Amino acid sequence: MEIVLNIAALFFGWVPVMILLTSGIHHRNASVLWKRYGAVSLIIFVLIWLYSLAAFPNLAALVGWGVLAGIALTIALDIVRLTGVKLGTMPMDMPMNFGLHLTGLMMEVQKRMMMKMKEMPMEKKPAQLSMFETAAMMKTVVMEVLMEKKAKGKVMFWGYIWHFLNGIAFGLTYTLIFGGGHWLIALGWGLTVWILMMLVMPGLMMGQIPKPTFITALIAHVAMALPLFALPNLVPAVATKSALLTFLANLAGIL
Repeated sequence: MEIVLNIAALFFGWVPVMILLTSGIHHRNASVLWKRYGAVSLIIFVLIWLYSLAAFPNLAALVGWGVLAGIALTIALDIVRLTGVKLGTMPMDMPMNFGLHLTGLMMEVQKRMMMKMKEMPMEKKPAQLSMFETAAMMKTVVMEVLMEKKAKGKVMFWGYIWHFLNGIAFGLTYTLIFGGGHWLIALGWGLTVWILMMLVMPGLMMGQIPKPTFITALIAHVAMALPLFALPNLVPAVATKSALLTFLANLAGIL
């Protein structure tokens, strides 16, 4: 039963990331997806955690440390990400993007972007714009929409909520699979997330990743791994016995 709850917590913890991928790659309405699946998945996740506190304290510890690790790794990543935004090595502020999708304002932004691109001179086709040129144009349109709708606070609030829920999913994945783990596993996890981002980002951004963004994202995901280095000293050894990797090792007769 404990391992079933482990997998269930992992599944429902990943729903925010799956909504992001579905809305970005398949152009589904993120606001609708959150209303249909997001809130319910978060409620189920919390219920699993509460039940585990009474029935499976080791699993509850993995979930708790996973949530805290997810918050910490998101902050660590954001230090580099926001620096990159200010220095111009990252094309846009991702939580702002998330908030626009979640509040339904991205449709208005995209509509105005299409109008601006139609007004461009013939010698400068939209397809010839770099990711940074597109992002700069989009930033202007976004600020126009936010000013008109008086929605900047709302957009940033929900954008950061979604941003941290995504980060929590990665922290949860680490503790539920590896328990306390090891610093090498933590570094490998950060690099794995970076590689996955590099594979998915061109589809989300509709363009090739510029070298400065590539390098900034790498540094950000190494920074993301740093808080995980502390987990071997924080997660009780007995709790690691409830991790998925330990279960599979026992099943295979390795442990």
